[in-house]
Amino acid sequence: MQPTSHGPSVRALILPVLLLLLSLNPGALLHAASLSGQVLAVLTGDRLVITNDLGERRAVRLLGILAARPDSPDGRRAHRYLRGLLAGKFVRLDYHRLTPEGEPQGTLLHGGADIGLRLLESGLVRFKDDPALPAPLRLRYRDAQAAARRGRLGIWSK
Repeated sequence: MQPTSHGPSVRALILPVLLLLLSLNPGALLHAASLSGQVLAVLTGDRLVITNDLGERRAVRLLGILAARPDSPDGRRAHRYLRGLLAGKFVRLDYHRLTPEGEPQGTLLHGGADIGLRLLESGLVRFKDDPALPAPLRLRYRDAQAAARRGRLGIWSK
């Protein structure tokens, strides 16, 4: 397509728009991406390794939650819960961005359940407000933490 005297070509406008989107939300272009596979290992209360049908391993991170340090009692409880819930299970990660280390980070689903939401409802992790998390999920996560806190569950029992 050749530019006309009426203005710039559509192609010339695409790159600046994409760059603007990425500057506002670095995960914007990854929003629809997903990974599926079997849980090979649970590393912490918010990080695990999945393997796909080809045997490729990928470390992934849950978005919108913050687990305690792995060497703390609360971190060990979140890790044990996640391992008991997901070890060997098939999951899907709908990821919204990559971490600086290149790990996909997003919403982890098992059997239709949002695992980050379950961790928050159990009081095992804290909500971490993150603009890469879709707004409806941010509200649900925030509400789940508030309910766990009111119920003095998990980390909120002290």
